[in-house]
Amino acid sequence: MVARREDKLRRKRDLPWAMCDHLFDTTSRYDRERRRLTFVLFCPACETETIVETLRYAPAFKPHGGRSDRGGPR
Repeated sequence: MVARREDKLRRKRDLPWAMCDHLFDTTSRYDRERRRLTFVLFCPACETETIVETLRYAPAFKPHGGRSDRGGPR
């Protein structure tokens, strides 16, 4: 029997600390304003997320001269 979406949402709201037994995907989210990088476990079956770690992070990107990484002009 497949649980309805309302049941899943209710379970997620009632037991936010409980994790399911499905396989999780890993992903990250970057908040540019707060300069925070958050690593997340995401369950596609339950549509829930669990934060693993949050770090302060600011990219240090510096554009190069007039050539692209492939050697040709931009």
